[in-house]
Amino acid sequence: MARLLSTGGIWIWLNAAWLLTGLVYFGWHPETIVFVYIFETLIIGLVCILKMLIHCFWGTRNETEAKLAVSKNFSDDELSTLSRMRMDGVVYQLYNVFVVAMFAVVFLGFVWGQSIFTFLMASNTHPGLFAGPDRALYNLVSLFSQTEIQAAFAGIALMHLVLLLQQFILPGEYHRTTLHQLFVQPWVRILIQQVVIMAGGFIFFKTGEGFVGIAVLLVVVKSVVDSTIVRHREKKAAREVLDIQQGLTA
Repeated sequence: MARLLSTGGIWIWLNAAWLLTGLVYFGWHPETIVFVYIFETLIIGLVCILKMLIHCFWGTRNETEAKLAVSKNFSDDELSTLSRMRMDGVVYQLYNVFVVAMFAVVFLGFVWGQSIFTFLMASNTHPGLFAGPDRALYNLVSLFSQTEIQAAFAGIALMHLVLLLQQFILPGEYHRTTLHQLFVQPWVRILIQQVVIMAGGFIFFKTGEGFVGIAVLLVVVKSVVDSTIVRHREKKAAREVLDIQQGLTA
């Protein structure tokens, strides 16, 4: 339990308490938990874009990384010309914009596909919910117009913003990471999350959405998985900081 209640794990379990309070005390519909967890990918992706932007504007490794990437596509003469024209900085920023934009495109494509699959899965208990891929955006807007979804989503968003501040901004992690690492970083977590939630969601919708117990179990299992992932990242970050400190004192 001590490992689960790591610094970041505390916020994960506080969010779990908020969702359980909504279920038990406020009488939220159980499917609210399933939908909110499935579409947590929206927050994960937006937070990753924010990390990229912070790294691009304030990260000390960004300029070196951008120079290395750009140098692979320009000759030495072209790079010298850009430097004389004082256009090299513009090219580096364009590279950053391209990488962030590519992530956003890939991420939005994933969310669109995820939406189609989710609404198709939920149509078992919500006849007419899935009316084709072109209705995915309409379904998302309708979903997020519900007060319960907004309240549950706000709790998850707050948790991710606190973790962003706690694990990325305050310890200066944006100085140690690279744009490439940030590009691929969220996908492992999203994959694990989707396997857990989609399996739970399939059982939930197939058994008839009224089972609060399944939603409660989903909150507990998801929180355990998230706490384990956060704990692993905190330990990895601590080792990296220790290695840097040892390298400076060597």
